[in-house]
Amino acid sequence: MLDLYKCATKNTNIPHSRVHNEDYKGNRSAPPDELIPQFDLAKEATTAFAIPNIGVQGFEADDCLGTIAHQVKDQLEVIILTGDRDILQVLDNNISVALLKKGYGNYEVETKDSFIEKRGYHPKQLLI
Repeated sequence: MLDLYKCATKNTNIPHSRVHNEDYKGNRSAPPDELIPQFDLAKEATTAFAIPNIGVQGFEADDCLGTIAHQVKDQLEVIILTGDRDILQVLDNNISVALLKKGYGNYEVETKDSFIEKRGYHPKQLLI
């Protein structure tokens, strides 16, 4: 059995295609001040555990996670643990998302089928 651990880090550089879209994340507030130093702590922790830290200039973490998930979905079952609902667009066969909710250990697992059943359309049709 192959265990694969990868970590995509937050990249504050907005992708070029989104720079010209004024509505992109226009309704989101800036991250809390206490969150900013945690990005570097997360990088240090993943390095300490020898977990690759994947980040690509101009792409957000969910872009990297989605790319990695689709690259390995035919060899592995992929479960992405996050609180970011944007990642639901990558749901596919062998790719599910465990969405974190408030409270320790509280999450909901979404699959491609559960997404379609709840919303009536395919995850790739999710507009972000």
